[in-house]
Amino acid sequence: MTTSTLISERPQTVPAKPSILRPQDVAVALKIVLLEKRRQAQTESASGLGVAWTLAALAAETCLSIGEIHNAIRRLSASYLIRVDGRTVQRHNLTEFLFHGARYSFPPAIGGIARGVPTGLAIPAIRERLLFNSSEINVWPSPAGNAEGIALQPLYPAAPDAAVQDPDFYEMLALTDILRGDVRVRDRQAATEVMTDRLAR
Repeated sequence: MTTSTLISERPQTVPAKPSILRPQDVAVALKIVLLEKRRQAQTESASGLGVAWTLAALAAETCLSIGEIHNAIRRLSASYLIRVDGRTVQRHNLTEFLFHGARYSFPPAIGGIARGVPTGLAIPAIRERLLFNSSEINVWPSPAGNAEGIALQPLYPAAPDAAVQDPDFYEMLALTDILRGDVRVRDRQAATEVMTDRLAR
């Protein structure tokens, strides 16, 4: 990346006190990308502008409180992952963080065999690209799921509940699990390619 690219991706006003990102902040950024894509699709399919997302809608769709959303946006802005307007995701920066920083910032905790919601390599977008042993499946332990596999702590506690509401969000969270995990190079490459496509404008 060039110096000019770095400068263009940073907000004009730097927050006075940067905050350390929390796992749910990444989920909030991913959901904003999806809400903006939804708005753009509404705009293209009808006259006028699509409906802009609200803090209440973002909170409901991520299963977080409005206060948690507000704090997440503040930290994302301080980390140059959202512009100072609090609404526009810096997609280039978010992509870089997911591909190179997530596994160091938010490594997942792995447990024993559990029942729950399949994640990681188990999602269709990855399974159709790779052949892997079914014993490798990871799940978020949750009564919302009926698959059996190796327990993987979700990015944030409410992720399984939020994921069942939105298949696209579920896919992004599962891809993030691959990118933050200790996986084979081919698995990371597949997840990188799919996530790049999903984050594209």
